[in-house]
Amino acid sequence: MMTRLKTLSLLALALGLFAMTGCKSPPTAGRTDKLTTEEYPINVVDSSLKHGLVFGTARVTPTDGVRPMRVVQAVRNVESYAINLQYQFMFFDDSMSPRDAIGGWRYIQLPPKVERYIEATAIDTQSTRWRLEVRSAK
Repeated sequence: MMTRLKTLSLLALALGLFAMTGCKSPPTAGRTDKLTTEEYPINVVDSSLKHGLVFGTARVTPTDGVRPMRVVQAVRNVESYAINLQYQFMFFDDSMSPRDAIGGWRYIQLPPKVERYIEATAIDTQSTRWRLEVRSAK
């Protein structure tokens, strides 16, 4: 009697586990970003920074086939305290394939009410588009 109860319990458990693994829902597609890279070349990653930083118009020197693209971006701290940032420039070719992230993340401290210029040059002439990523330095 006890063996039969154990067998039935194990059978019920096995069937339950089998049924649970067979009832997986199909994967869902991620949302499509409706903005193009040109519409947001500056990407402030850390949401806590979006009210404390303002960006000027970027000065972009496009590639001429000999010299690579160069970007100079003004960024200003509008808060009354210093902000520690990390930033990196990323470059893309015409098909929006990443070319390189120049030097990885860099550190800068922005004193209150001060504007600084951050800049980068692509490593090749295939880069025609760019993005700046900024996050709070911890």
